[in-house]
Amino acid sequence: EKVAAAESAPEEDEPLYSSAYLPRKFKVSFAAPGDNCVDVYTNDIGIVPVRGAHGLEGFTILVGGGLGMSPGVKATHPRLADPLGMVEPGKLADVVEAIITVHRDFGNRVNRKLARLKYVLDAWGLERFRGEVDNRAGGILAAPAPLDWGGAHDHLGWHRQEDGRWCLGVRVPDGRLKDREGFRMRSVLRDLATSAEQIRLTPQQNVLLTGIGARERPNVESALKTAGVVLVEDLPPVLRHSMACPALPTCGQAITEAERVSPDVLADIGRKLKDAGLADDVIVVRMTGCPNGCARPLTAEIGIVGESIDLYRIYLGGSVLGTRLATLFAQGVPRSELGNRLRPVFDQYRESRL
Repeated sequence: EKVAAAESAPEEDEPLYSSAYLPRKFKVSFAAPGDNCVDVYTNDIGIVPVRGAHGLEGFTILVGGGLGMSPGVKATHPRLADPLGMVEPGKLADVVEAIITVHRDFGNRVNRKLARLKYVLDAWGLERFRGEVDNRAGGILAAPAPLDWGGAHDHLGWHRQEDGRWCLGVRVPDGRLKDREGFRMRSVLRDLATSAEQIRLTPQQNVLLTGIGARERPNVESALKTAGVVLVEDLPPVLRHSMACPALPTCGQAITEAERVSPDVLADIGRKLKDAGLADDVIVVRMTGCPNGCARPLTAEIGIVGESIDLYRIYLGGSVLGTRLATLFAQGVPRSELGNRLRPVFDQYRESRL
């Protein structure tokens, strides 16, 4: 019946896509000036407001980011977005649409593994891409404004809002809201939903409870602690800034474990950091069960990426600001050996870091 109804329905006229979808998924993110908490360089389009003396002057636009790789396809690789240009506020949608149409018209429709926008940038180069976009948008692109990142805030803990109320950022271990013995995070957040104006989710897989009155703060903290939820002031740095993807058994693309084993892996890494005298240092560790990069391991300082059953690759050298890709350090490392492989790195880091 549904097939018959679909065949008799009038053909849809979609003004942007026409008769075709985009060649591949297409991600867009906005970053606050100076705070790259969204990993803006890892998206197909990144948009950063530019502030001036009289308010919003425009937007710097980044293009061509993406972290996914496909095992066995050597041409696939991670890529950070490039600054494309700056546009005045009223013209932002025109430039975004022009970028989308370039991907629509020139994205790879033969090999799905190579169908992201970043591969159009690779093939064309930034200057040709900029020229095509600017031509389609009507010649409105200016030179990109310089970007200065002061940090990549995780928004955990209490923060005063502009209206005088409070926002509380709560870490969700590995992004999974659940209840277990001695830990009732799912239940307590459901109960606290009546105390918060809104609940927001962050790119670090955490939860923000917003619009909380000053008088309610002690009750909210007490409820979370009673439920076994660890607040930010009691989190070791290696846990505070970590992420893991769902991996097995949730994701059909997973090669090996991530979320379910992440607590044990992080505990081992935490012990090795403590042995090296680095227990209080902020070091970003992210883990995925395959190379698709869902938890963004390749912009982390330590990225652990599933390679085969219970074997992982270790990537090192990403930036806490999300502005640098990590590079391959070791591969084929058994999960039980991840901490041991990293211990000499910690010693070297302690002695020679700048």
